Amino acid sequence: MPNTLFSDNSHAKETVTSPPLMGDSASEKRPWKVLLVDDEPDVITVSKMALRGLYFQGSKVKILTASSATEARKVLSDNSDIALAFVDVVMETDSAGLELIRWIREERNDQHIRLVLRTGQPGSAPEETVIQKYEINDYKNKTELNAIRLKTSVLTALRAYRDIKIISSNQKKLEHVLNATETILTHSKVSGFLLSAYTELKSFIKQDNVSLGVRLRATCPTLYLLKNSFISQTITRSLKENRLVRFNKC
Repeated sequence: MPNTLFSDNSHAKETVTSPPLMGDSASEKRPWKVLLVDDEPDVITVSKMALRGLYFQGSKVKILTASSATEARKVLSDNSDIALAFVDVVMETDSAGLELIRWIREERNDQHIRLVLRTGQPGSAPEETVIQKYEINDYKNKTELNAIRLKTSVLTALRAYRDIKIISSNQKKLEHVLNATETILTHSKVSGFLLSAYTELKSFIKQDNVSLGVRLRATCPTLYLLKNSFISQTITRSLKENRLVRFNKC
């Protein structure tokens, strides 16, 4: 099979994301992990060379490799944050790559990782059949992938992965807010309401050092007594629990 990863393409202009400057906080960011799964050592080698020095949004693209579907399962199990995987079809068996994809999507239930099927034998896995039957994000013939197209595939997939993770994170935050609101509103007493709000707020912003400001108004002597009693009890409880609750008297 001819190797086209380093073939010249005079009609394409290569664009590579620049690495961060020394001392830049971006250099401390976690890398974007890309997994290459192929039983041909030459394909792995030239792919790593083509992607060497590639950055996306100021973070390095880190290449992981596996020479079989079995090895790929282990790498995926050890790295839950892999953004993209290029998977060969024919490895230890004629359908090892397809079985790996099914395992990722169904058994591992990873819907975030971007999966690109890369094959040197298109006849063994026709594109139209595979793209409909398996949850892959792209289908590439090894003979059509030069260095520039490989980088384009990587950067495009990383953008999609980034957007999916943002949407997923926002969805979880919204669910947290809705659940917290439901929990808080179950309290009929002011003290229970405030303590529940305080607990949910700490959990949401993931900070233990939180101050809860409270402003109470009372318009008759009985409510003044209730207000002062509540403030006294809550302050005592907060001090015992090493919490700071600030009250603005009115």
